[in-house]
Amino acid sequence: MSDVWEKRPGEGERAFAAFTIYRNLGPQRSLSKVAQAVAKSLPLMKRWSRRWRWSVRASAWDAHLHKVDDNERRRAVKDACARHVNLAQALQHRVTLQLKALQERDKRQPEVPVQDLTAGDMARWLETGVRIERLGLGLPTSNHSVEGPDGGPLQVDAIQGARKRLREKLRPLAAEAAAAGVVAVVTAEPETPDDEGGS
Repeated sequence: MSDVWEKRPGEGERAFAAFTIYRNLGPQRSLSKVAQAVAKSLPLMKRWSRRWRWSVRASAWDAHLHKVDDNERRRAVKDACARHVNLAQALQHRVTLQLKALQERDKRQPEVPVQDLTAGDMARWLETGVRIERLGLGLPTSNHSVEGPDGGPLQVDAIQGARKRLREKLRPLAAEAAAAGVVAVVTAEPETPDDEGGS
């Protein structure tokens, strides 16, 4: 089965070409822009759009592009994390070698200098290496706690607050609709056959 953004059975070449323009406009898409681009009337674009479900197909296209972008982003993050972990391990290894060299020096020849790294340098390298490794593995690098007013966990109910604000905004509209005798609101246009045959 083909993807919905591809040419549909019975869809004419001109209707599909117009849909492709509509689909590729992205967030700025509009039927009037398509009508202008293909030098056809806006009413014809509206008919084609309804008949061939342009809005649904364009939304599916957008979702597909987001999925592709998300997969590429995940892959890039995974690659970056692997590089960071390797770098962090190399830093940790270097610090470990320096510490071992210092221990050996102290045991055998306390007067022989061990490169130019100070103990402070090594501590910073080790801390940096561990922090980068933890970041690369998706682990926290610090611990923070947030407490509520009673010292317990902080509770946030954003959804309930949003629902309450939405109800407050919709209440006057519902009252106005009821006063006008409106029982239901239709948000989707029914599909109708195309007089033009979809071409």
